[in-house]
Amino acid sequence: MPYNRICHYLIEDDSADVSSQTLEILLAGIQKLGPAFVDRSLDRLMEALLQLLQNRGACQTGEADDSDDVDVNGLIFGNVTDLLPVLAKTLKSGFVPAYKTIHKTMKKFIKTNKGYDDISQTIGVFGECFKYVPELIQGYCEELLPSIIDAIELNDENINRNVAFTLGVFCAHGKDCMLPYYPKIMQAMKSIYDTATTAETKDNAVAAIAKMTFTNAAKMPLNLVVPTIMGVLPFQGDLKENKTAVRFIIYFLETSKLLR
Repeated sequence: MPYNRICHYLIEDDSADVSSQTLEILLAGIQKLGPAFVDRSLDRLMEALLQLLQNRGACQTGEADDSDDVDVNGLIFGNVTDLLPVLAKTLKSGFVPAYKTIHKTMKKFIKTNKGYDDISQTIGVFGECFKYVPELIQGYCEELLPSIIDAIELNDENINRNVAFTLGVFCAHGKDCMLPYYPKIMQAMKSIYDTATTAETKDNAVAAIAKMTFTNAAKMPLNLVVPTIMGVLPFQGDLKENKTAVRFIIYFLETSKLLR
């Protein structure tokens, strides 16, 4: 794979459209060809993505550094955040060292001085990537959780949906390492549910509680959460979360918790 040419188009071409299209080509190539598409050039690719996230590409304008208030071209940022979960899904554990390259910069996009779209996309990317690479949860959840939970205060529906999704992923895939954070996450889900104005957001909050429950039922107040969850099923807003609902029901039937 001619990654010298690819990286040139990503960070040295002065057209944002060219950089964005290159990111789309990378995404399609990785999906079609798998790890071999990036095998020997992953470090170079991650460094190029880092430069785009730091607004240092030739096509980008504005402050060219990694300060907290850098704004990245929306199309480029969207394509980078689409690419990262595909890399995580494809590389699995091999994504851990690659992600380390961009973590410090990615974390800055969930600060409350960022645009709401950037915050929402970034929180969602954490959930998507960490779902495929659970090792990242143990490594980074402690430093990410405060900022993710603080984002709820922005009272934005899309942000809250992604907060609920991502915290649910952390609990379902992080398992025991997430136990110390259960009380804070439960409180966060209640806040999201109580302030939600759409069925989708409410479903995401309840689904996160369901994931917490079937992952570590012993740490949950079952007398409260089971009736609450069962009372809203099936989900009517976010239909994808009905997979979570089915898993929740099967778990409790198998362990006889609902039959006692």
